[in-house]
Amino acid sequence: MYVEFIGIPGAGKTTLVEEVRKLLEREGVQCTTRTTFFSKRKRWIHKLLWMLLHPQYLDFLIAKLLYKLSRSKGSTFESMVTRLHEHQKLQYQLAHHEGQTVLWDAGHVQRLSNLAIRNIRSHVAVAELIYERLPKESLLIFLDTPVEDSIARMKEREPGRRTEGLEESQAQTQQAQKDILDLLAKKSIATERIDGIKPLRDIANMACERIKKHL
Repeated sequence: MYVEFIGIPGAGKTTLVEEVRKLLEREGVQCTTRTTFFSKRKRWIHKLLWMLLHPQYLDFLIAKLLYKLSRSKGSTFESMVTRLHEHQKLQYQLAHHEGQTVLWDAGHVQRLSNLAIRNIRSHVAVAELIYERLPKESLLIFLDTPVEDSIARMKEREPGRRTEGLEESQAQTQQAQKDILDLLAKKSIATERIDGIKPLRDIANMACERIKKHL
């Protein structure tokens, strides 16, 4: 089963994925995540070599769209390659971890919703693009964190970060994610919403229960 956690930057997705993984594995549910794909000892050169040796897991339409997205955002080449690498890892995990629960925090909706925000594709076209690539057994969990809370977390994590215009950007991102999730729900994709302002342990427990309901 594929479970994607969606939310604006600072919503707490990455931390939540790790907590949910621990809870599920305690109950005998085998999980794989974005951060467990490579051990912490692996250097960037190992990751680059892996990427070059597994081109069959690179979706070239997505690669083209992510390139356009990177250009529109003025992202660095390294940032663009990282996005492609993350997508490639996800495709590999979905192909090779049958019987495991794939928990992901930078997946199809999280990445591709930016295409709608940047007016590269419409919300409907992005939802269709995502729908075509989602595994049959998928669960999309939206972490609904207030914009002001997410910005406060980002400032705590990166004290020197500039926040001019961030509130408007976060609100736009959040609305786009909600719109795309609504479109996917109409296509019978399982979606769940969790209040992102609750304590982490409570959120993780709720997410764990909702995942088990769909397993």
